[in-house]
Amino acid sequence: MSGRFDVADALAVARRAIAEGQLRSAEARSRRLEFHSDARADKVREIERDSRVSVLFWDPVDAIEARLAGTAVVHRGDKAARAAWERVSSLWRMACAVDAAPGEALDAAQRFDALAASTDDAVAFERFAIIAVDVTDIEPNAALAEQIGEHAVQDRGADLAFDIVT
Repeated sequence: MSGRFDVADALAVARRAIAEGQLRSAEARSRRLEFHSDARADKVREIERDSRVSVLFWDPVDAIEARLAGTAVVHRGDKAARAAWERVSSLWRMACAVDAAPGEALDAAQRFDALAASTDDAVAFERFAIIAVDVTDIEPNAALAEQIGEHAVQDRGADLAFDIVT
């Protein structure tokens, strides 16, 4: 039996994660993922120091996991960030307006809409970032391999495809 797991398959799994996470787009042709983040998050600083990233996607319906590796670029305050900011939901704008940075301890549990926040949209935009990931490698998990009868997964390199052979 022979099958094929390629970047389009992985991105289809990734697209289903959009509602559950911060993935905002996945383009198979360019092999690019776009995430939205608070610019004050630790991950933003880490990516700015070292652009190598690993992204893990999990599809609970089909129990498929895919690990993608690549390089990331952070956009904040630039044209790409501005274009994305124009499309974000009011909830994202509210999240970026919150004065407490991600991971910052709060004195007590509070409702999201009760947290101290700026009313200035420019301040919220300054706290908004896009993380663009150019995917260079995909590793399907064992569950996927079992589902399609895999005995050996061979990396096909530049085309980001995996031949599944038995």
